Amino acid sequence: MLLSEMPGDTQLDDMPDDEPWDATGKYTLDDVKRLLKRQHERIQELKDDVRNQTAERHKAEAEARDLREQLHREGMKRPSLEVLQRMANGLDPFDLGRFKCAMAALPHEAPKLSATVTMFGHMGIGDRLDRVQARRPSDRLRLVENGAESASE
Repeated sequence: MLLSEMPGDTQLDDMPDDEPWDATGKYTLDDVKRLLKRQHERIQELKDDVRNQTAERHKAEAEARDLREQLHREGMKRPSLEVLQRMANGLDPFDLGRFKCAMAALPHEAPKLSATVTMFGHMGIGDRLDRVQARRPSDRLRLVENGAESASE
């Protein structure tokens, strides 16, 4: 079986691209078999390369995921009070920069709360008690002796 034409990109690497494999200018069945065998080997090499690259990519992705998780665990934002406590207790190494930043941030994380009350007129606690007593004049203490009631003032 002879083939008169083969695509240029399927020829063997060691044969010239523009010359036929035999003197007649035709490709023989053995030439085609050699070409197919060589192409099959090359396809297998490429498949192995893709398989290896895929395995390396999965391994790199898993490592990156683990590193991200570790970074998240170790580098979580901590309140400045906790940073100072961890340094003081020896859980974290002392770092002057972190120490100064935590000290500077401490008043801003837990601000001091204050309340101001402004009262107009007689609104003190004593005035309020006087007004309550003035509203209830009949509520006086009574002394009860032997069943008889007597009002004491």
